Amino acid sequence: MWLQLVPGIVSCIIFTCTPESPKYYLSVGKPDKAYAVLEKCCRSSKGKDVTLKSLGIDSLRPPETYALETTKTGCARVWEETKPIFTPPILKPMMLITVTLFLLFATGFGLTVWIPRALKWGNDIHKELILCDMIDEAHAKNITFTESPCHLSMRTLHASIYLGACAILFSVLITVLFVWTHRKIILLLMASLSVAGGLMLNFVKIHELVIVGCVFLTVPALSSIRLALSVLIDAIPTHLRSKAVSLATMFGRVGVLVASMYVGYTLSWNCFVTFNMFVVFMTGVILLVSLLPFDGRTGSRTAL
Repeated sequence: MWLQLVPGIVSCIIFTCTPESPKYYLSVGKPDKAYAVLEKCCRSSKGKDVTLKSLGIDSLRPPETYALETTKTGCARVWEETKPIFTPPILKPMMLITVTLFLLFATGFGLTVWIPRALKWGNDIHKELILCDMIDEAHAKNITFTESPCHLSMRTLHASIYLGACAILFSVLITVLFVWTHRKIILLLMASLSVAGGLMLNFVKIHELVIVGCVFLTVPALSSIRLALSVLIDAIPTHLRSKAVSLATMFGRVGVLVASMYVGYTLSWNCFVTFNMFVVFMTGVILLVSLLPFDGRTGSRTAL
């Protein structure tokens, strides 16, 4: 169990040693620090004898950027630095992506943790029923996980393995699609697949198709989170990106807690309401993504 702390500890060490980007320093009016970081990168990549001056770069000139001038400290200063996120024209993409992330996290993480248990209940029934009927019958027969967490069989882990493998495949698919089309189209496609998967669970009875429906409901949402964050990063000025991404991700993680508790309280009460609510969530994602602004980086109205 303690081994799970190792990646986090290693990440903290790496982040501590990683310098801030020169672009950020320029955006907040600190060209000297930007020059120092760029000088260090130059020496690391081209050798210790190579300097920016030897390449003809004597200084860095910051562009016209937002500069915060305040005497406030502590929480008051943090609020002053964060407040521009909630002003036009940044407010619209910030709110759209934040709500989108809330729904994606809720479906991709909050529901996913319950899918293996739901499929296990259905697998113990040994009947061709739709997922909710299998869960209701499992509850009626008081079927629960009888295996010790320390002695799980491969059969019990099948659903988790399928979900993990499909998450990798969908991530690769999104990467390939990103070469050929735009982020907005990919997000709409992934959300549509989730809606289709959720609707499948209302009528498919073959166990393999039930698994497919669960995968399509949860995995596209899970795989779309980073893509949605990239849209937010491009929509927010450099000096506000870290705060915007942190806030949006925080609300996304709140979605995980809300969704997990929602499933826990409603699954035994009305399974159809439980799963179809996530269909509503992903339909909401489709509507929100369709409202995202166009990306003008190529000089044309190209969708994000």
